[in-house]
Amino acid sequence: EAGSEATHAMLQALYGQFVPSRVVLLADAAHRERLAAWNPAIAEMRPREGRTAAYVCENYACRLPVHEASALAQLIQ
Repeated sequence: EAGSEATHAMLQALYGQFVPSRVVLLADAAHRERLAAWNPAIAEMRPREGRTAAYVCENYACRLPVHEASALAQLIQ
């Protein structure tokens, strides 16, 4: 969720690196339905086992979700 510590840590991992042409979407419960109308794949991008999840997508394919900011930082290098 938008205000959680885990979400904040993941956003900090993203903002700490320069990745041109990057798009970041926060698909929390309040916005997921509206975002899914634009991109149906987002409907399935949700927390797993009660943990914040980040999905890294590239060239029309998404990786399995990661749950730690350090793992996210490695994926976007």
